[in-house]
Parts: sequence; structure tokens; C-alpha cells
Amino acid sequence: MKPLPSQWLRLVEPYRNREWLECVELLRPLVEQHPDDLGTRLLFGTLCLATDQAGRGLVQFEKLLQLAVGQGDLFRALGAQKQI
Repeated sequence: MKPLPSQWLRLVEPYRNREWLECVELLRPLVEQHPDDLGTRLLFGTLCLATDQAGRGLVQFEKLLQLAVGQGDLFRALGAQKQI
């Protein structure tokens, strides 16, 4: 699943500027609105790690693992497991 392009466009500038905290703040509501979106949750977990929020990132990867297995997405499940 992919988030709407307009949602990604809001993220492009802060991501290019390496403003990870702003990226986390932009992605948090998207993860809550679309909890089954694997790509958004993976990016959110990775950005949490980049902002030294390891606990929050770990929670995202654990949820991602469960969702990926449930959706039959083996490669994302393996990627989530590797992050854990």
C-alpha cells in the first residue's frame, strides 16, 4: 500500500533537509489514519530511530511485522524482523 501522493509531497522538503523530527510529526497522523499502510509505518519507524526514539521505532517495527505477515508480504515481514 502507498500513501496518497499529496501526503508524500508534504514530506519531501523536510526529508531532503534532514529535519527528521518534522518528518516524524508529519507522518504520525498518517500512521494513525492508515494503520495498515506498511510503507508509511516502515518509514515512520526508521525516522523514529533517526531521532533517537528507539522505543517508538521498535513498536512500529513490531506492528509492521504483524501487519506484513497478516497481509502475506514476506519481504516486508523479513525487513521488519531485521529492524527489530
